[in-house]
Amino acid sequence: MSASFILSCCAPDYKATPSYGKLLTACHGDAAKVERLIDHEIRKDPKLSRSAAVVSALDRLYMDRRAT
Repeated sequence: MSASFILSCCAPDYKATPSYGKLLTACHGDAAKVERLIDHEIRKDPKLSRSAAVVSALDRLYMDRRAT
């Protein structure tokens, strides 16, 4: 059994989290944008899980919008 199979079958689906739904709503349903934001957070901190990166991306989006 490969490590990727184990991770994919046992890791919670980040897209099923409430934070992902909030991020998707904040991005007006643009799933590609959501994935870019998540990938950006992971590039900044490669140790982040995708679920943690969703939360970070949502926090950053809210902070950026408050700053404008």
